[in-house]
Amino acid sequence: MFSPRERSERGKNMKPRNRVFADANADFDSARYVLYGAPWDSTQCFRSGSRRAPEAMREASYNYETWLDAYRVDLAEVPVCDLGDLSPEEGEEPLFSDLQSTQQEIVGAGKIPILLGGEHSVSGPAARAMPKGVHAVVLDAHLDFRRDYQGTPNSHACTVRRITEHLGVERATVVGVRSGAREEYEDARRQRLAFLPAEECRDAEGLRRALDARTGDSPVYLSIDMDVFDPAYAPGVGNPEPFGLAPGLVRALVVHLAPRLAGLDITEVTPDHDQGVTALLGAKLVREFLGARESLPPAPPRKR
Repeated sequence: MFSPRERSERGKNMKPRNRVFADANADFDSARYVLYGAPWDSTQCFRSGSRRAPEAMREASYNYETWLDAYRVDLAEVPVCDLGDLSPEEGEEPLFSDLQSTQQEIVGAGKIPILLGGEHSVSGPAARAMPKGVHAVVLDAHLDFRRDYQGTPNSHACTVRRITEHLGVERATVVGVRSGAREEYEDARRQRLAFLPAEECRDAEGLRRALDARTGDSPVYLSIDMDVFDPAYAPGVGNPEPFGLAPGLVRALVVHLAPRLAGLDITEVTPDHDQGVTALLGAKLVREFLGARESLPPAPPRKR
């Protein structure tokens, strides 16, 4: 956790938590991964409650063993810092500004940010903090490509639009889509936004090949809206859509992309609408990413 001095330097609106994400015992300077929460859900249009998601995923993280045998990694030995949560009390503009500056500082320090939403709108400022060469892979049941929704440009229904405005439409791929307005689909096709309908995402190997063809060897920012999953696996989301993806497929994708991930966010968990299942899945995805990333051989030293 930040000391009071570090907290004031890195974000005045950051709130400490009584409970950090399990095994997040490193300070900022020694961490390789920096996790923080954005409990924001002002634009959710069907079921609200994702403001409670960061704490729910932290609590769920204590369900799991530290040892990940598939990767031969003990997460108790992985340096992760949990900064706590950004404060939503002052409204959208200060929150989004703090979020972007926090993300920029984490990235600028050479660490990998892990953002726990909150509604999917928080992914917009997080992506704006990433370098322009990053490719955004967005897992989402919805296109989220509206210019604005109900007069709000920063709605959760506009997230992919906001991301592409920063990174470029050619550097974004949306996976698992099965819902959107007619004009969104028309605009996405007109602008050549790459999106993969859920029915084309049933085979892990085929999905990996499709993403590799799109992203090349670029670093990747991975944004996971939890409604990409079928509601049978993740019922506690703001806008559940049937016929979604299975957890094993998404896990395979996270593991495949882990070596190139420059950042990760997990959004749209609404804990009040299930018995903790969706928060458990969100927390597990974070731990799977950490295990997969830490299982990589160390990078060779840079030549001076």
